[in-house]
Amino acid sequence: MKANAIILAVVANLGIANYVSADLLYDNGPMITHPGQGYGGADASALATGMGTFGFGMNPQAPWRVADDFMVPAGQNWDITQLKFYGYQTGSTTTSPFTGLTAEIWNGRPGDVGSAVVWGNLTDNLLTSSDFTGIYRVTSSTLTDSGRPIMELSADVSLSLPSGSYWLEWAASGSLASGPWVPPITIVGQPSTGNARRFSGSSWVDITDGQNSALQGLPFSLVGNNAQAVPEPSQWAMMGVVTAGIAGYVARRFRRKDQPIV
Repeated sequence: MKANAIILAVVANLGIANYVSADLLYDNGPMITHPGQGYGGADASALATGMGTFGFGMNPQAPWRVADDFMVPAGQNWDITQLKFYGYQTGSTTTSPFTGLTAEIWNGRPGDVGSAVVWGNLTDNLLTSSDFTGIYRVTSSTLTDSGRPIMELSADVSLSLPSGSYWLEWAASGSLASGPWVPPITIVGQPSTGNARRFSGSSWVDITDGQNSALQGLPFSLVGNNAQAVPEPSQWAMMGVVTAGIAGYVARRFRRKDQPIV
């Protein structure tokens, strides 16, 4: 038992364990600025002073699509099982009005020469579920306004990405006339929150606030498992040396036990 524990510890330290379970792989940024201060005690996502845009259009019929980037760290391989997005339609209740969701993943920034889609399409409806987040999009002077309840849009997927830089593109449709809109990442005291882009019918452009032109990021998250990369040859060699040494140690322990007591 002791020898087994030693082996496992050595293997872990060498990075040989090739599969590590993880729930939340990536979160692109927060929305809540006033916890518990919104309508009915809900959370609020408030426009900062000097900002002018509640949300950005993502209705594919407009046609609008949005995108933001993420990175799979070196040495990792992400098996993604769920994509989560956020949006609202002004005037909805807390029952989600969303009816459709599409998504693609690019190997570079959308609109740049050489960038290409490596997963997904603009036709399959990926929406698995949509529910109220408990957050309202408001201004700092109307924290209890209930006109923009933010929904979470979930898509169950099955895809694997090796280490590298990617862009996630998405669009959503709903049953109401307004939007749909995606609220930006919102951080108190930080007007610029990212480098998201939007396709506005003919070209990709940076997403900026309509009043102060600050660059904006968009909230989304990735759920799944992190499979570690295959070990380097040097790691295998070191493991062989260590395992041989431990095997010799165990053999000597057994020989000592078999020797007669004099």
